[in-house]
Amino acid sequence: MRRALPLVVTVLVGVPSLRAGFVLDDWIQRAVVRGHITFTTPLELFSFGSGDAVDLAPLIRLGPFPWFTQPDLKLRFLRPLSSALIWLDTTLFGDASLPQHLHSLLWSVALTALAMLLYQRLMPPLAVAAGCFFALDDAHALPTMWLANRNALVAAAFAFLALWLHLRWRDGGSRWLSVGAVVSAAVGLCAGETAVACLAYVVAFELVGREGPLRLRVWALAPMSALLAGYAVVYKLTASGARGSATYVDPVSEPLEFLVAAPVRFLVNVGAQTFGLPDLWLTASPAARVALVGLGALALPVWWLAWRRWAPGAPEARRTLRWLALGAVLSVLPGLAAFPAARLLTGASLGLAAVVAALLDGALRDGGLRRAAGLAWGLWCFGGSAALSWLAMSAAFAEVGARTTAAVRALEPRPGERFVVVSSTEFATAIYAMPVIFEERLPAPASWHVWSMAQASVELWRTANRQVELRTIDGEMLESLFEQNFRNPSSPVPEGLTVALEGQRVTVLERRDGRPVRLRVDLERPAADFSFVWWNGERLERLELPAVGARRVLPRVPTILERVLLGPAAWGERSGARGGHRARTSPPAARRARGAPGAARGFRGRRRHARVRGR
Repeated sequence: MRRALPLVVTVLVGVPSLRAGFVLDDWIQRAVVRGHITFTTPLELFSFGSGDAVDLAPLIRLGPFPWFTQPDLKLRFLRPLSSALIWLDTTLFGDASLPQHLHSLLWSVALTALAMLLYQRLMPPLAVAAGCFFALDDAHALPTMWLANRNALVAAAFAFLALWLHLRWRDGGSRWLSVGAVVSAAVGLCAGETAVACLAYVVAFELVGREGPLRLRVWALAPMSALLAGYAVVYKLTASGARGSATYVDPVSEPLEFLVAAPVRFLVNVGAQTFGLPDLWLTASPAARVALVGLGALALPVWWLAWRRWAPGAPEARRTLRWLALGAVLSVLPGLAAFPAARLLTGASLGLAAVVAALLDGALRDGGLRRAAGLAWGLWCFGGSAALSWLAMSAAFAEVGARTTAAVRALEPRPGERFVVVSSTEFATAIYAMPVIFEERLPAPASWHVWSMAQASVELWRTANRQVELRTIDGEMLESLFEQNFRNPSSPVPEGLTVALEGQRVTVLERRDGRPVRLRVDLERPAADFSFVWWNGERLERLELPAVGARRVLPRVPTILERVLLGPAAWGERSGARGGHRARTSPPAARRARGAPGAARGFRGRRRHARVRGR
C-alpha cells in the first residue's frame, strides 16, 4: 500500500489542473486540427514557424504574427506522436476539455509509476520517499495542466521505460531487453525532445554507475548512440529546430547564442529548484534576473555542503546517487535551448527526487540544528512550495484562458473586420485572439495586426488623415521575452525598416538601445475600415484614433498574470490607479500627454488615472 502513495500524490496535485481548460497554444493546435488554420498540419502541431520567409509572409501580412517578426523565424519541433494524441483528443472529445485533461493526468500517473519502478530497483528503502518528491516536483505541473505541453510527459515516460529496460539488460537480462529499450526510446523521441534529456541517465549510468572495463561500457551505449544519431539526422532533414527567437535557441544552428545563454539559464534553473522558487524569469526585471542568477550560483555550494554532510556512507548507495545526480545535470543541458522554466526539468526530476530523499534521510539521522535545517530545507523547497506551485499554476492558467476568451468575446467581432491592436501589454490577447475567435466560433476577421506589445505606455499622434505615429513613453519595444519570441535581439530591427501589412505600412522612425521607440503607420485604407482596440488591463476595448493633429496616451496597464498575482487592489495601490499602471513619463512627455486634445476621449474617464511621476 505504501508503494501506491506516490501515485496518490500525483493524482491529488494534478486534480486542480482538470479545470485549466484550453489556453495559448491549445487554441492554435485545435484550430489546425479543425482546418481553420492551414500554415501547418495536424501531425505537425508544434510547427509555429517553418523558417521559410515565403511561408511566413502571410502570417505577418495578415496576422497574427506582429510586424517585427523575424522574416525567417523558425519554431518547428518534431513531435508527431504528441501531435497525433492532440488530434485524437480533439476528434473524440471536441470542446470538452475535462476528458483531455484526464488524459494528461493519466500520463502523469504513468510517469510516476515508471519512476517508482526505477526507484524500487535502485534504492528500495527510499523508493516511496523519492517517489513522493518526484510526484510533487513542479517540473511536471505545466506538462500536466497544459495540453500543448503534454508532450514532455509522454516523451519522459517512454524514455524512463527505456532506462528501466536498459538497466535490466545490463544486469544480465536478455538482449531483447536492449532492443526494447531502443524501441521505447524511439517512441519517446517521436513524442518530443524531452526524451533526449531523459536518455542522459543511460549515459550517466554507463559512465559512473557501472563497474567494469570502460570499453565494454562504451560499447553498451552503442545502440542508444546510434538511435540518437539517427534522430539528429531526421531532425535536420525535417527542418526542425529554432532560429530567430530569443526564447528558443538552437545549439546547432545558433551555437554562439546558445553558449552565451546556457550558463545563465542553467544557474537560474538550478537556483529555482534548490530554493523552491516559482517560474519568475518571464516577468522578472533585469535586476531580478541578476538576482536569480546569483541564487543559482549560491545553490551550488549548498548542494556540495549537503552532500558532504548527509550523503549515504555505503559505497553502492553513493555510486547510485552519483550517476542519478550526473544524469539529472546532463538532462538539464538540452533544455537550455529554451528560457528557464520548471517544465524543462521533467527529466532532471528523476535524479533530483532520489538525491533529495537520500539527503533528507541523512539529515534525519543527524542531530541538533543541522537536522532541523536540513529537514526544513528539503520538506519546504521540494515538498510544500512545490505543492503550492501546482495550485498557483493551475489557477493562473485557468485565469489566463478564461480572461483571454472573455476579452475576445467582448469585442463581438463582425465578419471580415480588420483588427488592429494598437497596444497590448498582455501577449495572450495580442497574439492568440484569432485562434480564440475560431475556438468560440465567432465571425472570422480579415486580418489581425499588432502595433505594440511593449510593456510601456504608448502615445498616439494622428499626423494626417491616414497616418499615425506611435511612441513608447516609459520603455522600448522588444524588451519583453514575449516580444523576443518573434525576434532575437541579436537581429535588431533596423531604423527605417518598412513592413507592408494588409492595408497599412509600418515604418520604424526611431530606436533606443537598438529597440524601436517610435513608429509611423501609413494606412492604405480609410481609418473607418479598421477596428482599433487596446488591452485596458481588464479586456480588449475598442477605440477611435485621435483627431488629426491630436494625441492620445494609452497607459501601461497590468497583464492577466499581474492581476492574478497582485490582485486588482494591490495593483491599484502600486500604481495609484484603478484601471492602469502609473505612466512613468518624463516631464515633457507628461506635459504633452496632459495637454493633448482628446487625450481622454473614448477611455471612460481613465485620464485621471494615468498619473505622472512628479505631477
